[in-house]
Amino acid sequence: MPTIAAEDDAKTNTATPNIIVSKYSYGGVPIANGNMFNFDAVFKNTSKSTSIENIVMSLETGEGLSIHQASNTYYYEKLSPQGTKSQSIGMQVLPTAETGSVKLTLNFSYEYIDNTERKQVTSSQSVSIPVYKPDKLEIELEPLATATVGQEQTVTLNYVNKGKGELSNVKAEITGDVTALTSVQNLGNFESGKSGTINFVVIPEIAGEV
Repeated sequence: MPTIAAEDDAKTNTATPNIIVSKYSYGGVPIANGNMFNFDAVFKNTSKSTSIENIVMSLETGEGLSIHQASNTYYYEKLSPQGTKSQSIGMQVLPTAETGSVKLTLNFSYEYIDNTERKQVTSSQSVSIPVYKPDKLEIELEPLATATVGQEQTVTLNYVNKGKGELSNVKAEITGDVTALTSVQNLGNFESGKSGTINFVVIPEIAGEV
């Protein structure tokens, strides 16, 4: 009878190599909306034995981010076992971004050889970028008339919130060599564009500048 060769028992599948973002930086401090920054990423082939090839990295920006004068897709020919690649990308926080964290997703597709078969893998990883809306509260003191010791005088402050975000729990306080009918005012929240006046009624205690 003819002899039938058994399948090669030594043939095994290669473990799928993975890509991870091992390090990233956006400057180390929260970024004000409207500002530009560099996003620097280092990604790594975690396999100790298998190279990966034809690597394509694409960036997917969430609400509040955009790519500035750069591509959202990058190609790398090969990454050796335990090898790393770095990439710097110009980005901008949109003026409409809310205070908090915005998400940036890095999508990867790549190939590797499993015995003699070429296989394709896709993966993704998301990172967070902290952003904030700068406060722009503009205050102007109205010119004061000459005050008299012991008599009431009104101090008026005109304000406008020129920032794009709401200011929360605004408090005004007056201190000095005067007695105020109310020295602290809790004014609540000032939405963007809100304007108004803050008035303090004071009684000067000494002559001269106070």
